[in-house]
Amino acid sequence: MASRNHFRIYALLMFCVSCSLIFLISSSTFPKNSRLQNFNDFPAEPKFLSTTNETLITHKMTVKINQDHSLAIVSTFVLANNDTTPLSFFSYTINATIDSVFCYDLIDSLPFTWVVNSTFGNLINVTLRYPLLKEEIYAFSVSYKIKDIVFHVEGVFDYFELDLEITHPRDTLKFTLEMTLPIYAELLTEDALKPFLPNPVKIVRENDITMIRWEFSGRKIGESNLFVVRYTPGAIFSASEDNNNLSLFLSLFGGIILGVGS
Repeated sequence: MASRNHFRIYALLMFCVSCSLIFLISSSTFPKNSRLQNFNDFPAEPKFLSTTNETLITHKMTVKINQDHSLAIVSTFVLANNDTTPLSFFSYTINATIDSVFCYDLIDSLPFTWVVNSTFGNLINVTLRYPLLKEEIYAFSVSYKIKDIVFHVEGVFDYFELDLEITHPRDTLKFTLEMTLPIYAELLTEDALKPFLPNPVKIVRENDITMIRWEFSGRKIGESNLFVVRYTPGAIFSASEDNNNLSLFLSLFGGIILGVGS
């Protein structure tokens, strides 16, 4: 009982700080606590396991667009049980080609199964650390990577575009999406095309990295939101780096001249 109470304290603590935690994404494609399966006979239209007994108090998704234009995604869920039946699992689908799946909470990694189907994509079933009792809350994260989703548009305007559709796995009180562009990349500034859809609540640029944030309240299970971002690679080097490289070049060139003169 003491161990369980101790864990609940940790869960509540993580709920309070979940919006500011930065999680590490596993570099292993198949962690030791995962089980990848390919079931062609799995139901073609997966059903969400609950519509009323589970609520996501918050779902914070961070999307990092890497230099190679792949995505590193972390979803942090704060889950509440609304029923007297304990919850031991959390399942949801991702309709994309993903890899490097990893599940964890504040304490350690979590066991999970990963089912791949050609019709609906991926079904991830996470085993919670303890059965979640009625009116209890539990915070955990799922990370994964997506490749070949950002496409290069060439023509009158030259830019990169990401169209990311997110389907909410449970009724969600608050959903937050934070997306960071590759370093030095800049949002498209052409008048004919909007750099993003829908309009974000915040855009921050710091240390040559642009972060875009969206927030929604009262999302329903199965409801989808489409997010579009258009950006250009931007300068390869910042002004300070240009100055440093120029100084280095002049120093080397001066050294060569002095060496020849001697």
